[in-house]
Amino acid sequence: MYLYSGIINIRHKALIDAVAGTIGRPGLGTGGKEIAIMLGVDRSIRLALAILAVAALADCFALREGAMAEKIPLEDAYQNMAPKDVWKRFYDMTQIPRRSLHEEKVRAYLVSFGNGLGLQTIVDNVGNVLIRKAPTPGMENRKGVILQAHMDMVADQTPDTVHDWDNDPIAAYVDNDWVRAEGTTLGADDGIGVALAMAVLESATIASGPLEALFTVNEEAGMDGATGLAPGLLTGDILINLDGEIEGDFTIGCAGGEAAAIQVPYKETGLPGGMAAYRVAVQGLQGGHSGLEINLGRGNAAKLLVRFLKDGAGRYGLRVSQIDSGTAANAIPRDGSALVCIPWGREPDFLAHISEYEGILKSELGAVETDLSVTAAVADPPPRIMNDKAQRDLVNALYGTPQGVIRMSDNVANLVETSTNMGVVHAGDRAMEVENRIRSSVDTSIDDVGSMLSSVWELAGAQVEFSGRYPGWKPNPESPLVLLMSDVYMALFAQEPNIGAVHAGLECGTIYGKYPNLDMISIGPTNQKVHTTDEQLFVPSVQKVMDLLVETLHQIPLK
Repeated sequence: MYLYSGIINIRHKALIDAVAGTIGRPGLGTGGKEIAIMLGVDRSIRLALAILAVAALADCFALREGAMAEKIPLEDAYQNMAPKDVWKRFYDMTQIPRRSLHEEKVRAYLVSFGNGLGLQTIVDNVGNVLIRKAPTPGMENRKGVILQAHMDMVADQTPDTVHDWDNDPIAAYVDNDWVRAEGTTLGADDGIGVALAMAVLESATIASGPLEALFTVNEEAGMDGATGLAPGLLTGDILINLDGEIEGDFTIGCAGGEAAAIQVPYKETGLPGGMAAYRVAVQGLQGGHSGLEINLGRGNAAKLLVRFLKDGAGRYGLRVSQIDSGTAANAIPRDGSALVCIPWGREPDFLAHISEYEGILKSELGAVETDLSVTAAVADPPPRIMNDKAQRDLVNALYGTPQGVIRMSDNVANLVETSTNMGVVHAGDRAMEVENRIRSSVDTSIDDVGSMLSSVWELAGAQVEFSGRYPGWKPNPESPLVLLMSDVYMALFAQEPNIGAVHAGLECGTIYGKYPNLDMISIGPTNQKVHTTDEQLFVPSVQKVMDLLVETLHQIPLK
């Protein structure tokens, strides 16, 4: 949080000088008349000072409101943010390119950090970084704690933002109590978790038993770091995952999942004469995390776009040349576009359809998707389009691909049990790529949804490739770690934490499969709209998480 000092401006100086002049006026003795004058002056002074205080306070609030409304670059702001050591490390993370599968620079940064502190620093066979810190003197017999976060991030940007994800830093700024980014994802998922762990490692005052910090690779695109983690590498007894997204929420269970990808070639034909080209765009959707936000009724831009394409093909002979929507299987796509061709003379029908379809979507989704739009812009005619059969088969398969919540949990209120998300659709130059993410807390349901996808795509002559299967994490409300941290949270903040499971794939599940004796929990600051360009991190929540970590480490029990 920022601290603001009251600033007395020049227009208050005259009042101060007048008061000072009155106080310093000679000839005020202690006789009866002088006493009366003194009392009058005293009342004047008190009144003047009261006016001055009110005016200065008003200016202070005006200054604060102006400052809070201003976008302050994180580079300038973090010096005045608490805890400063965490915010410094998070700022560093925004300066290092680290999209999934491209973590070389952030790995080098972490290795340099660990070695610079003189701590044992290991890079394992899949690229994870493990840093070990010796216990505080007198705490050698405490249980060992592993702090865990992932070093990669989802790379997304608005259509009008130019960003080189292999070289450019993130333009992070502070606006009121939130940290955001200009036109890109912020990367607080999970850069803030990395920063919290680093701050604990470098602190000379935080008391703890044996400590390990595990920074994993490619959590977002396949959990490769957790999947490739070798049994026996970790020595701790307790794991605190720092990838949570709501301060005060203790996550003690998660869904398993699997990636489902389709790569299918298709035939094209030359563009017939007498065709006009347009770029159709579905834009302005909220998008979001395909697990945590799959049940919020948000539109999937790829599915909405394909719905228009199928209808248009039947109405007025719309032909498809290209489709482009989504950036990651685990993100609900917020924008999508298609390059299409319309027979001359059918443009009025096409443009009327655009307007009609936008109205339909606003009627269906307007309560949730308040900024959605469907537009068409004249484009250069492409040299080729999908041939008739390819377009029919592929559009039908995309349209028939299941999307969203499949089943809610019977055991946990408001928890999604099974879902699937079509996160990426790219078609052009005779090849289509589709990426889906299946999630469920029931392993057999993952298989069931996979069979649905295979059944649909086999009708189009394509095969679905499944990969990256990871297990769920069964909740244990009576976990000693959960009970300890609940007590600590109550003592620090005078309220109970929220304890539950999430419909998202956490590395905890995969790590638990390799280390079944670990006692685990997942926590984190409040980070909203992750995996989107509207991602925002709530500043005050970071201090609370750090306080919880510090006190928990201090109270870790004996082995």
